[in-house]
Amino acid sequence: STTSELIKQGYLSEFRVFNSPRGVKPDLSAVKMVAGDYHEGELSAAMRSSPLIADVVRTWKEKASGRPTLVFAVDCAHAAKLQEEYASAGVSAGYIDQHTDIGEREQICDRLRGGELQVVVSVDCLTIGIDWPFVSCIQLCRPTKSEMRYVQTVGRGLRTSEGKADCLILDHSSTTEGLGFVDDCYDRMTARGLDDGKHQSSTKE
Repeated sequence: STTSELIKQGYLSEFRVFNSPRGVKPDLSAVKMVAGDYHEGELSAAMRSSPLIADVVRTWKEKASGRPTLVFAVDCAHAAKLQEEYASAGVSAGYIDQHTDIGEREQICDRLRGGELQVVVSVDCLTIGIDWPFVSCIQLCRPTKSEMRYVQTVGRGLRTSEGKADCLILDHSSTTEGLGFVDDCYDRMTARGLDDGKHQSSTKE
């Protein structure tokens, strides 16, 4: 079955996408490419600009307030900056990176589910291996050329859950603009074959 078919059949959640919802887009013209994706250090510096960081929080408050949200950052420095901006705006924000142990991750999950936390900022490690179906908003703050990374990230919000009408995708990375909607992207990957387990890179500019 295609992603669209699974959504129609109720196995995956409906989703809505806002690409650069307030018109603030990252300038990645000076960021080098390494192994088919953006250089992480240069990407982090580009995404930590004040207008971009502030726009993430303003957009969330305008379009997604009240939705349990996962925010995907470039690296630890970028994630910390996003968490700080959320806290400054009075939004309770958790933080998870590769050093966060399993017990603490479970506590953060429970706090997000219960409403004690409103958003959780993550560096890569929530793209796979988690089951938080109650999440109803994904903020893409890490630009990527990798279709696999993109699909895995958005997929964290596509699980169905009782009382969840849809998932809101707030794309601050212009990734949707480059790779297309996630269902089309996933179906292209499936058509090419995913049995080798390797990241696939888009040929789109």
